[in-house]
Amino acid sequence: MFKHLAKFTIISTLLISSCPNISLAQDADTTFFVVGKAVRFYQDPDKQFKLWRYHVFAEVFLTSNGELSNLSVTLPGQDGTKIIPHLKPTKSKLVNDVYKFADIHFMSEEVMNRTVANGVFTINYDTPSGNVHDRTVTLEGPGVPPSPVVSLFQDDKEVSPDIIDPDKDLLVSWSEWPAGAADPNNILDDLIFVAAHHCNRDYAIHSGRPFEGTEFLTYEARDFRIKSEALDPGRKYTMFVEFADLVDTNRVGSIEGLATFTNQTYIDFHTTGKSQHTCPE
Repeated sequence: MFKHLAKFTIISTLLISSCPNISLAQDADTTFFVVGKAVRFYQDPDKQFKLWRYHVFAEVFLTSNGELSNLSVTLPGQDGTKIIPHLKPTKSKLVNDVYKFADIHFMSEEVMNRTVANGVFTINYDTPSGNVHDRTVTLEGPGVPPSPVVSLFQDDKEVSPDIIDPDKDLLVSWSEWPAGAADPNNILDDLIFVAAHHCNRDYAIHSGRPFEGTEFLTYEARDFRIKSEALDPGRKYTMFVEFADLVDTNRVGSIEGLATFTNQTYIDFHTTGKSQHTCPE
């Protein structure tokens, strides 16, 4: 039986001879990569959704001291459009760094799908410990899932996001997510992430990621508790709850490849009290 907070265990590996471009030692630099299509909504204090944007993304997740270079992603289609990024890694004190090397924005799902078709995406990058060349994931399926409704609780009572008490734990919960399911490949079940940052953009709160040796949330979770120790008084936090429907999971060597349709619900919440920080909001 799956636990709400899952800890990843390596289940199987593929023979390295099946993909000669993969180094046995490359897990010294990267843990996994993901390609996906997503929709972002803002949820207001009345629990109404406002569309922010749709986007196509590709990311590579580093180990704690990982390095990489020469990233590219080739999009589906006969022309094989290749995107070569010029982005620095997103750094955080709570989770490992991530290179977001494709992030293409659209205002509708129709335009997104017309511009970037579903299909096979090809990933290439180099690391000091080994290279990842011609790795593929297939993004096919029902598309971006509907948004669950997010609610906030303190002392077992629902609270407004405008008056969060920083001296109490904050329980973030969400309505049913029908798209979430176990992975038939036994690599990684559908995921949920809860994260929040304030004005310096670094994560102040994060529920954890797979393959980083920490706890993380799978599809069965219905809530996540933010400890009061993570909250400062008098601050604005931008939080997202992300629901990742993994439609392709594969493993070659020690690197997992994922394809996902993702829903990201953003909520701003404010803690009461006087801020001890001068960071502009």
